[in-house]
Amino acid sequence: MHLIVQVDGVERRVPLAATTLVGRHWSCGVVVPAMRAPSFWLELRWHEDGWRWRELAGSGVTQGSGGLLPGGWRPFGARPVRFDGDLWIALADVSAPEAGLIDLATGEWRAASSLPDGITCADGAWWTSPAEESASERLHDGDVLVVGGRALRFLAGVAFPKTHAAGFHVALRDVRVDIDVDAQTASFTCGTALAEVRGACVRALAAYVDARRKGRGWMTRDEAFVAWQALGGNPGSDAERLGWERGKVKARLAAQGVLGVRDLFETRVVEGVWETRITVG
Repeated sequence: MHLIVQVDGVERRVPLAATTLVGRHWSCGVVVPAMRAPSFWLELRWHEDGWRWRELAGSGVTQGSGGLLPGGWRPFGARPVRFDGDLWIALADVSAPEAGLIDLATGEWRAASSLPDGITCADGAWWTSPAEESASERLHDGDVLVVGGRALRFLAGVAFPKTHAAGFHVALRDVRVDIDVDAQTASFTCGTALAEVRGACVRALAAYVDARRKGRGWMTRDEAFVAWQALGGNPGSDAERLGWERGKVKARLAAQGVLGVRDLFETRVVEGVWETRITVG
């Protein structure tokens, strides 16, 4: 499986792994040699129903066909995905990825039909020597080995596990929070990244976000407690409950890979009284 990359009228074909980053940075699986290209432009991934792509740069200028899917993914079919008129990528074909080895120095691709000496395929698995030998080692996706003085990376050609980590920092300016108090759901989005919080703790989150949006921001514990109860908080609880609810929000965001959750709420002391506010909203 190969990807066609065009930069300023020059096309090249590069091997495509089941999961590949595309961008200007040297660590990308497909490096785009153009200063206008984002360092990390796109992620391409094979799913059970075909190829998909999603924009990592957050620029919103990338154009490609296909409706938006959960997680910011879009189907990647026969049409190119474009950054601009002279910078685009396209699939050489839409078939599934296959297992093989890529030469890290030259980019040469070796499929199962042209294995180098010392590599064998048995029962659907790849080995560094015949599988029945005691010294044989099974290869896993991404392993690098040296054969004949050449560094080769093994690509298993299988779908990568789903990404559950949101991977953004709560301190970023473009973090957006959308809350449905009745459904007890809140979504934090940053570009195409998404993290969701569900449960009664959403009411506490809503109280702080609402105060921020109204220009107040800082609230004493008692003020926050009153706002929380107005949103449906348990009238039988005491004000200490808010600390627990804030902790639940942070824990559930952290479990999804959101960074900086310790700074989601900040506190200060004004004339001996503690006040708290949320840093996003």
